[in-house]
Amino acid sequence: MKLYLRIGAAIGLLACVGLSSRAPADENGCAPVGDLHFICGPHHPEDLVRIPGTQWILVSGLGGGLPGSPPGPGDLYLLNAKDKRWHSIAQTSLAAVKRNTRLYGDCPAPDAAQFISHGLAIRAGSGGQHTLYAVNHGGRESVEVFSIDARGAEPRLTWTGCAVLPASVWLNAVTPLPHDGFIVTDTFDPKDPQGREKLGNGQYAGAVYQWQPGRGFTSLPGITGDNGVAISSDGKWLYFNWFFGSSVIRVARADPSNQTKVSVDFLPDNIHYAPDGSFYVTGQNVAPKQLMAGCPTGDCQHGTTIVKLDPATMKTHVVARLAPNATFSDGTTALQVGDTIFLGSYRGDAVAYMKAPK
Repeated sequence: MKLYLRIGAAIGLLACVGLSSRAPADENGCAPVGDLHFICGPHHPEDLVRIPGTQWILVSGLGGGLPGSPPGPGDLYLLNAKDKRWHSIAQTSLAAVKRNTRLYGDCPAPDAAQFISHGLAIRAGSGGQHTLYAVNHGGRESVEVFSIDARGAEPRLTWTGCAVLPASVWLNAVTPLPHDGFIVTDTFDPKDPQGREKLGNGQYAGAVYQWQPGRGFTSLPGITGDNGVAISSDGKWLYFNWFFGSSVIRVARADPSNQTKVSVDFLPDNIHYAPDGSFYVTGQNVAPKQLMAGCPTGDCQHGTTIVKLDPATMKTHVVARLAPNATFSDGTTALQVGDTIFLGSYRGDAVAYMKAPK
């Protein structure tokens, strides 16, 4: 999801040499559960995005980035959708620096030892060259920007810049805008002493920010979106998940007062395109109050719901409802590559996958 089960008092490197250094899921002793298979190892693989035109998936490593969670390193992983092998690329990607001062000024490179990736989004380019935007909680609340070179046998990432917000935000998801800008969502203010109560009551405690080159960040009032965000292919509509409000909201960019909201019966986390042009909306089967209560019984695992959302009609239908198990629970993301749906989670150490329904 993008929040830990306890929000804490205020609201609560191992880089592998190559893909062969990590075995496919079942060879790691990660046995399937029914139709659900697992790729074990990636730590808190909260979000997944496919590199255009390839079989490669970038996987965020949320690590200890959740408010109230035990501290721990974050990561960024490269996963092959075909053979299910993966490895960490965070350190090599951050060590390769080619600063784009025209877009991002003198924003300093992040501390690689603190880097914690969260929401991911890709701006598709041409000729196998693209741009990755990654929300970072490590040492600062920022969106880190990487160039992607997918022309070789394995994609390579290079850090090119960043945009930093104050510590009074907890960033979540990001999506690119036309002309090099982006939208980023903020779930809550970590300094708000009433934050936990607000979230448990389903109140909106977040914000939406737009970043544009030369202008920096501006808040977008009147828009409710604290979690996943996506943009229509023509750039005219934005889609926001209001996690604690169990809603998905469509907003016209030309007229933000033009909004359509649809309710769902789970907490909607990330939203990503399906191959047919609809959206996968994925989240956890739990009520806000229960989530904020933490683990009084010692069991914090929740099931996962995946729905498809028609971006034009805003109608939904259920793709899957998955019970929690010892390897995977609390799903956050569904990403389809070919006939396989890959699933991320804010907890645990596995990416799950299953056959896409026909």
